[in-house]
Amino acid sequence: MLVTLDDHPDVVALIPTLGASPTRLARAVASLVDQQGDARLAVLVIVNAETSSPTTLDPRVAVVHAGLNLGWAGGLAFGRSLVRAEQLWLVQDDMVLDPGCLSALRAALADDPGLALVAPMVMRDGLVVARTVGADRDDAWEFSGWYPEVDTPLDDVDRLEGFAYVGSRGMLVRTAMWDAVGGMDPRFYPVMWVDVDLCSTLLARGLRFRSVRDAHCSHEQSASTTTQYSAVLWHRNLSLLRQKHANGPAGRVPSVEGAVDARIEPALVATIARAAASLVRELADRIELDHAELERTRERHADLSSQRDDSEARIAAAEHRARLAELELAAMRASRSWRLTAPLRRIGARRSGATASPRARDDA
Repeated sequence: MLVTLDDHPDVVALIPTLGASPTRLARAVASLVDQQGDARLAVLVIVNAETSSPTTLDPRVAVVHAGLNLGWAGGLAFGRSLVRAEQLWLVQDDMVLDPGCLSALRAALADDPGLALVAPMVMRDGLVVARTVGADRDDAWEFSGWYPEVDTPLDDVDRLEGFAYVGSRGMLVRTAMWDAVGGMDPRFYPVMWVDVDLCSTLLARGLRFRSVRDAHCSHEQSASTTTQYSAVLWHRNLSLLRQKHANGPAGRVPSVEGAVDARIEPALVATIARAAASLVRELADRIELDHAELERTRERHADLSSQRDDSEARIAAAEHRARLAELELAAMRASRSWRLTAPLRRIGARRSGATASPRARDDA
């Protein structure tokens, strides 16, 4: 049953959004309105944008405008500060939740008081989507065993817990547990690895989580994050994750108190924060433009190379070949694949005169 924020909800669904696709957001909200069961559900949309976004939603849905892009974790932290409920439902704006999703998630928490949070199964064409249930990691914080390996029938998914993490898409969290560990860490900005960080912190405190077989959703993978941008965030935030947890259980995010000189005017801090958030977005756009140029250059190089009897074409092909090599090197540096980039990083280490061991260089 959908209620307003001030009508004593049992659960509040928090939806941080850039507001870039009102249609996509409306689908996500509609799937919340259609939830079955007797839980009192309220919905809060957090618009992570400098300006307000026109949004037409159910009048019972609350909308706040952050004034800048707080990121996924920051948007959730802002939303949490505005609500009161026993459970928080973390919903991405590119999700659609099946009508019985919330009831199944709540039942799992009610049946097992030792669970801090639970997550739904991501479905597509009747199958559990590959690599969405969880993954394992070793003591060196290397991740492997992404489960399931391929899209798999629901009945064939035989492992729902014991992973290093579960995805934050549709995650239902006990508010008390969220508050106890300080919620998600906004330093994992704007997205990527933040759910792994939260789950790692819970595990370090002896708390548990799992996926729920009867709770289903669909999700447009990285609908708001481009491929090359995702690759950059993947490496940056994975490095932050390893640094944060390298010396045992991680503590809370440091307080803002003392983080900056108290004499700095709040307006100046706000201006710089907005500029930084805008810069991140512009860098993402630039990375995607570079990726598009790479694809165009590949196609043009192939076309020119086929014109073997044309001397001008051969000269142009050579120029495109040089540019193609430059772009492919940049793409390799941005790649998620550690195995692919290991030779490149070893070359870089030798050129810089590094003397670290091969293992250390691979982890750099």
